[in-house]
Amino acid sequence: MTSREIQNRNAYDTLAKEFIRDTRVLAYMFKDCVPAFSSFSIEEIKSEIHACHGMIDHAGGEIPLASGARIIPDLLFAAKQLKGNVDFQKDKPSYKLEARISAYASALLCHQIDPPIDYDRILPVLSIWITNYYELEESCLRASTNYETIKKRTCTRTERSNNDFINWCLFEIGNRIYEDDLDSARILHYQFKCRDEKEAAKQLAKYGINTREDRKRWKTMCNLSEGIYEHGHHDGK
Repeated sequence: MTSREIQNRNAYDTLAKEFIRDTRVLAYMFKDCVPAFSSFSIEEIKSEIHACHGMIDHAGGEIPLASGARIIPDLLFAAKQLKGNVDFQKDKPSYKLEARISAYASALLCHQIDPPIDYDRILPVLSIWITNYYELEESCLRASTNYETIKKRTCTRTERSNNDFINWCLFEIGNRIYEDDLDSARILHYQFKCRDEKEAAKQLAKYGINTREDRKRWKTMCNLSEGIYEHGHHDGK
């Protein structure tokens, strides 16, 4: 990868994180993947998320492990009912992504334990991951089986128990979009995969994502993703 491509990738990653920090976007993801929020309105969910001027308070962070290693999530968030992270994965990793997801979720739970230990104060954790590989055709939402059972484009929910402290969900964003796709999948598709600027702006506006800053950010990301996509497509061949 050339220095220009590295610069483009870093700029793209920064803008992607800014988009996910927006509580409007996070609220739609919560609604589709967190059973406790499924009946809430988007405004009600946004009010549950700790934020400043509609953006997640903590844009990133570092969680040290007892071994001396550390994990560095893209974004950390806190809500009244849970804590968690959001991480964005554009390239297909060489390792098992599920193992990394489980490690992050476990670390988020253990990170809440401070002396003196008060187990009643520990909140459930939710590790949210977004994959955007260029070869993904259809969007899909998967989640930990004890949290809810996921089917393509629709969710079959399971009852939450008091033991569901470690949870994760994985949004796989496809190149194609369907009318019956989940709202969260549609938002992520039009932000990260759609190459038609007018259509993306039109569709995102339906979800309240239509300010001048939103459009500027989207256009910049679209231009950056063109080069990233071509690079990835060349490597794929």
